[in-house]
Amino acid sequence: MGKDSFKFLAIICLIFLMNGVISCAAIKPAPTKPAEDKAAEKLKQLKQERKTEIGVKRMPTEMEKKVEEEEKIRKEEEIKKLEEERKLVEDKLKVAEEKMKVEEEKARLMAEGEKRIAEEKLKLADEKKKVEEEKMKVAEEKMKVEEEKARLKVEGEKRKTAEERTILMAEEEKRRTEEGRVKPAMEAEIKPQIAKESKGEVITELEDIYFDFDSSDIRSDAKDILLKNTEWLKKNPDKKIQIEGHCDERGTAEYNLALGDRRAMSVKKYLISLGISAERLTTISYGKELPIDPGHNEEAWSKNRRTHFLTITK
Repeated sequence: MGKDSFKFLAIICLIFLMNGVISCAAIKPAPTKPAEDKAAEKLKQLKQERKTEIGVKRMPTEMEKKVEEEEKIRKEEEIKKLEEERKLVEDKLKVAEEKMKVEEEKARLMAEGEKRIAEEKLKLADEKKKVEEEKMKVAEEKMKVEEEKARLKVEGEKRKTAEERTILMAEEEKRRTEEGRVKPAMEAEIKPQIAKESKGEVITELEDIYFDFDSSDIRSDAKDILLKNTEWLKKNPDKKIQIEGHCDERGTAEYNLALGDRRAMSVKKYLISLGISAERLTTISYGKELPIDPGHNEEAWSKNRRTHFLTITK
């Protein structure tokens, strides 16, 4: 087959195909556009409008540029200021944290110190308690010793009292024996002296004073009385006084005469110390021979242990 035949065959096929296509187009209806084509058209339209908008957009003026620049600077300054404030806040927080740590450390040290102080106080309190207990123990021991001493003293005094009672009974017995032998002579000696020396005037302003058993010491209550007597004597300087010493009935006549003399002399010395001249004062002892109360008990004996005052009239 030649080239011309091949070309002719190709043309016939082409015609045939074209006729088939035309026939199909005439038979089938025209298809509708899918949704993708609509979206594509919408996008294409929007792009066209955007291009139009961009094309017609005007250029910013110098004033707008300046405003934008100032706005930018202001925002940067605000950002910078916020950054500085943030940094300042962080520094403050850091300082606060450091301060908090210091305070916590201080509180810890104070708590430890207070704990130590409390422990020391408890220790001191315990030691003080021990000392007080020791003192109480010593005081109890001392009290026991004192009680024992007191007991022994009471027992000794009881023994002494019993012994003294025995001695006094023996002396009383001896005194009675001696009085039975000596009394007539004593009465003959003393009574004329009493009659002779008792010539005086009793002055009610001059009070008697009293003595303790077997004592010639002037008691504190007697000193007040003697002071009053001294005032009367100073107001009456022409008066001379006889001081009589008296005793209770216990003891021998000789012993009581000596005791009465000591009592009268004690009063004389005391009046002299208060400013009364010794020339105005004389003394005499009657012992137990002139009791003011004839009783035989302590009440009567306490009244008879005295010194009595008379003014001398002879």
